[in-house]
Amino acid sequence: MKRLTNVYQWLKPGINECDVFEMQRDNLFNLAQKPENWIVSLPQAIRIPKVTSQTNVLNGFAKQSKKFIGAIPGKISKFSGSKMGSQEAVTQSPEMEIYGHLPAILGLMESMVENENRLAMYESELAMIHRSGMSFQDWRQLAPPPTAQGNGTDLIYVTVS
Repeated sequence: MKRLTNVYQWLKPGINECDVFEMQRDNLFNLAQKPENWIVSLPQAIRIPKVTSQTNVLNGFAKQSKKFIGAIPGKISKFSGSKMGSQEAVTQSPEMEIYGHLPAILGLMESMVENENRLAMYESELAMIHRSGMSFQDWRQLAPPPTAQGNGTDLIYVTVS
């Protein structure tokens, strides 16, 4: 819920976890009652079957979702496995595949929000350079005094009047 709230805060600053839960209350109950309807409503990019190797980073995200998947009672098909040498072949239901994708998709959304925030800060910095009339080289030379000890005095504040 915390990660989802962080994404929602990008859209609506000041929102908290309780607000997000209230916004998603009906969706959560619908998910528990009829996961197949919820799955069909997801964007196609989330529903595309995963064809990746074991070393892919998405597998790490999928492993993190194991607790969430296990907590959904009776809605996920069981794994079917057969022995193949020393490795066990595992077949996942489409629902399990989709639930496994969700942590990676949420991570992607968080990354997109972080990148947008960075770009906004760069834009603000460039606007400040322009308003101050400084050259970019002068701006890059700004630094805290050498006597700063790292206790908060190593910050500089630039104001334009």
